[in-house]
Amino acid sequence: MNMASIETRNFSEDPRISAMLGSAGITALDMELFHSLRERDFSVFLHGSLVQKEGVVGATSDVDFSLVGEYASLPKDLIDTIAPRFSEINQIYPVDYMSSSFFSRGGRKMSLHFNSPDFRRCYASGETGTQVAREYRPARHAKKDPRDYLLPGIDQSGNVRLLNFRCTSRMAEIALGRTTTIPQTGEFMIDGADVYLPDGQKVDMEVVGAVKISPNGTAEHGIGEEFRTMVLGLEFDKMHSDTPVFRDNEGYEKYVLKPIDRSKQLIGEYVGRDGGVVVRTLFEELSRFWKDFKPNKQRGQ
Repeated sequence: MNMASIETRNFSEDPRISAMLGSAGITALDMELFHSLRERDFSVFLHGSLVQKEGVVGATSDVDFSLVGEYASLPKDLIDTIAPRFSEINQIYPVDYMSSSFFSRGGRKMSLHFNSPDFRRCYASGETGTQVAREYRPARHAKKDPRDYLLPGIDQSGNVRLLNFRCTSRMAEIALGRTTTIPQTGEFMIDGADVYLPDGQKVDMEVVGAVKISPNGTAEHGIGEEFRTMVLGLEFDKMHSDTPVFRDNEGYEKYVLKPIDRSKQLIGEYVGRDGGVVVRTLFEELSRFWKDFKPNKQRGQ
């Protein structure tokens, strides 16, 4: 995409978003990519540490964007730049989201997370299979493998379950990238290190650490006995900071507010309590034990 040929526009209709992006060194010219995606009916959200810390981030922090729209409408020159032959790969391994990145003119890494609309619309529906999502990353944007995700959950006895899921990526058939199965909001059965869906289907990930916190506050490290638990997934955590870059009430409602509400309702019905209260408790416990699992990484990075 020839950015220089496009007349530069303002960052965003929201002065708060403009200020945060400006503080990170993102220019209006860098933002032309997102204007062009918005014109193709993509919903564009800023999320992560830049939002959570109100624009105050380190020199090496990524600027993260969630981009929700039909993959088929992505400009070919953009795909050729950030994810060569993605269309072929997606036909063989249909993915829920694709992650890539590029650098701004000021040298800031801008991470792009392209979500399919169906993934967000069906998030936390409770249907078997929606508890996991397949991510694709081009080889040059692949993360260290395997990747660990510390996520909170709760069982039907009211015990909070913090689970450290280890997800190993797989080489795509067209060897230009890797796919990874990542836990999302829904019920899982845990048997030792093995992870299963409610119907007994084994999932391509394992649990490598856990904490069980009883209703009286007693904490017990270790996986322990076989159990079922409702987990708040990775994308749910990200949605909490998703903020529209452009005026897009419809997209924000469909792709952020409703999936969050469904997650709260699902977990609330699972334990027979107010879902919002349960979610707050789970995130409080996640923050309390975070350093036990990730001593060198701050929560939210």
